[in-house]
Amino acid sequence: MREMTVHGKPLFQICDADENPCLPVFAARINPELNVSYDDFSIQHAIGEFHWYVGAYYLSFEDFSKGGKLGPLCSDESVKSSMFRVVFKSNLTHSLAHDLINRMKEVMAHLHKEQVLRTVRATLMEVYGEVRKAHSNDHKAC
Repeated sequence: MREMTVHGKPLFQICDADENPCLPVFAARINPELNVSYDDFSIQHAIGEFHWYVGAYYLSFEDFSKGGKLGPLCSDESVKSSMFRVVFKSNLTHSLAHDLINRMKEVMAHLHKEQVLRTVRATLMEVYGEVRKAHSNDHKAC
């Protein structure tokens, strides 16, 4: 997961205080510097299609001392920040771990491809609108 990149930047921010984690949990989030159109919840839904459960969570809480207003869990994060995690059970085999990693790679490639397609589609629609506008103005001149 650490090796996955987009435009030369890490795809994920690993949410662990240690380089060599010892807990049976993997927690990360989409690198906010990438400004991609998909989020941690997109991963949760897409990986779920392969019967893996990846929980995604907002990094916020309901502060009932302030009428239930959302507050950030971390002082340096917005209430809209999120992360995902995978809890590994004791029956995780080597082949299951490989399957999870491969599915994650497939899902991330798909989400990135969808983002590129949406960007291209939006650009084409913008150009189409400009061409129609110019064509309309040409007809008005006649």
